[in-house]
Amino acid sequence: MQDKFGRWDKIYVTAVEPILVMVLFAFHVWLAFFFFRIDIAPVAILSILSCMVYIIGAFFKGENKTQNVMFMVFCEIGVFSLMSTIILSFRSGFFLYALPLPLSSFIELTDKKRRKFMCIAISIAMFLMIPLAFICAPLVVEYRVRMEPYDYMFLVGNFVIIVASYVTNVYVYMQRTEKQATETKYKSEHDTLTGLYNRSFLSQHVRAAVRRGRLKGSLIMFDIDNFKRINDEYGHDVGDIALKKVSEMAQSLIREDDILVRWGGEEFVIYIAGMTLEKAAAKAEEIRTLISITPYHEEKRLTISMGVTAFAPGENFETAMKRVDQNLYIAKETGKNKVVKN
Repeated sequence: MQDKFGRWDKIYVTAVEPILVMVLFAFHVWLAFFFFRIDIAPVAILSILSCMVYIIGAFFKGENKTQNVMFMVFCEIGVFSLMSTIILSFRSGFFLYALPLPLSSFIELTDKKRRKFMCIAISIAMFLMIPLAFICAPLVVEYRVRMEPYDYMFLVGNFVIIVASYVTNVYVYMQRTEKQATETKYKSEHDTLTGLYNRSFLSQHVRAAVRRGRLKGSLIMFDIDNFKRINDEYGHDVGDIALKKVSEMAQSLIREDDILVRWGGEEFVIYIAGMTLEKAAAKAEEIRTLISITPYHEEKRLTISMGVTAFAPGENFETAMKRVDQNLYIAKETGKNKVVKN
């Protein structure tokens, strides 16, 4: 699900700005021809100026290009909406273009100052449209008479466009909100470096298993032998590589439903539901052997020490964790690179 949202958002962010600019440019070219044809020069000139704005936007560069272009687009829409409504009156429906701008700017613009500017500017523009449209009526009555046969067509067309705009904005907002919620949940449950589950997730899973009366199975705890020496000799970058490689190898040998957790530092825990102590110890030995014979970086190899225990009937998680931690301690103190079960 996270990958799906990631691909969708990448496609959307990449495509929305150039597509929007091209569509609006084409629309204003058509408007310029149309209004020149019916002899409403002021609106035709407005459309030409809008086209020039979009042409200028095509030459924007830099990492903030998309944000700058979108802000410019919203400003152009607001100005065109205000001026065309003053000239042609509300009957043509051009005032509708200003309505989605606060929502659009909230979704598309990351700069809070620009969002605030758009909300204030559009609010002022909408407030001014009404008195200005009536005050200027005697000056533009000729244009309004020429536009009258087309008012209904433009009103319906503009209404459809704005409804489509609102639907798109709401859809984008819902998708992004869901994506952000998914990412937040993922980050709260996973270790940043290895991508494994973290302590918080295991605690939640165990509490849920206790509530269902299904806390059964075994625990494996292990850590990398002499990990501090790896960091000291080769650097923390190589240490990170070691942690990731150990994570990948351990993950490759457990079942899909088993839970591998980075417990902290170089320590890891595996919760294996429904597995006996003997089988869990065999699985631990399998993991230990694979890690000991597989280079983790160039030709460097490492070893791990492991403790294994099984849940006794009615035993709580904390007690079992203390026992498996003690088994790991014994493995470390008695030579390392071994599995101790109890």
